[in-house]
Amino acid sequence: TLYGALRNSSSIQVLDNASIEDLPGYLALMDDLNTSLAISDLHRLAKQLNKSEGDNLPLVKSQLMQLGELMGLLQNDPESWFKGAPSDDDSEIQQLVDERIQAKNEKNYARADEIRNELNERGIDLEDSKDGCSWRRR
Repeated sequence: TLYGALRNSSSIQVLDNASIEDLPGYLALMDDLNTSLAISDLHRLAKQLNKSEGDNLPLVKSQLMQLGELMGLLQNDPESWFKGAPSDDDSEIQQLVDERIQAKNEKNYARADEIRNELNERGIDLEDSKDGCSWRRR
């Protein structure tokens, strides 16, 4: 959920001047290290980032990343996190994903389903969105 929100907001720039004292979750961490409340704030920010629009997005993304950093979380690139360590079969997986996209565009849904099932058996989850298709290892 957290890396998903960051992946979906990759084009949004973070703010450099956000104050840590105003950060959601900061007071929870200062209150005897109330991590459960801080983690709850992380999820709330991720949900807000996924649902927000317009001028509020940079602030919400900045707060999510700052709180994550303060807690030692969200330190990886979202794409890298979803795909795991690079592997020899990454290019083969991407070829199959591209083939599936083409099959769907050609309305060859049987082939698209075959590819999804093949990747699923290999431990690869596909995530279709309005921006295309991404994949991640389970």
